[in-house]
Amino acid sequence: DLSDETVVATLGSTSVPYPAKLRIAAAKVREAPDDSAAAVSAARLYLDYGRTIGDARFVGAALGVLQPWLTSNAGAEVLNLGASARQYMHDFDGALQLLDRVTAADPRNAQALLSRANIRVVQGKFSQASADCIALARARRPDLAILCDTTTKALTSEAPQSYGRL
Repeated sequence: DLSDETVVATLGSTSVPYPAKLRIAAAKVREAPDDSAAAVSAARLYLDYGRTIGDARFVGAALGVLQPWLTSNAGAEVLNLGASARQYMHDFDGALQLLDRVTAADPRNAQALLSRANIRVVQGKFSQASADCIALARARRPDLAILCDTTTKALTSEAPQSYGRL
């Protein structure tokens, strides 16, 4: 709930409130709820902090801040950020839906392609992940394409060839 000064979480038993920069970012979102830049900034801080300390509540706060834009005609930055948060929360299908929106608008969006390939690897959909890896090469990111492809194939019967290629 970003409508007040509620602390999202406490750390350990010390009841230390979450970092000041997160409180400031949340305050900016409350002050300007139509400011997508403020929402993206706050969501990125929440997501990064949640990942750092391993606390999904902060990732949930990131999704809460982004929610108004995820349902609208959001840009790639918002959708990729929302997909990262959904992926962290193990909402793989929800993350894939957002990433599909990014790649529908920009088939060469490297971040979306790599994220989608990673999710598909986790789901065991190696051929679909490989297709995203190939798309990374078309997006002029051969470095990511090779790493993506070899990592994906390393988990299949093509592991020896993948190792040789890497």
